[in-house]
Amino acid sequence: MSQKLREVEWEQDQQYVRMKIPLPGVSSMKNVELYLSDCVLRVNVSSARMVKVFDLSQKVDYLSKENKFVFTGSRLECTLLKQA
Repeated sequence: MSQKLREVEWEQDQQYVRMKIPLPGVSSMKNVELYLSDCVLRVNVSSARMVKVFDLSQKVDYLSKENKFVFTGSRLECTLLKQA
């Protein structure tokens, strides 16, 4: 299942939640702070005075090494493992 809301794209399957979050004006991950808990993903870009908070509908395994955050262009791509 894939959805798009205000330029944030996300999809999920049985195992993962994948999100693509635009970060306009951001050129490097050095300017991005991430916070992940079992139900919340927060993206803070202090240089752009931007905070995006996502309340996840299903719990994720926030300690998993399978979670990935990749910054490409001006977009953050997140892959989060759901809790079993």
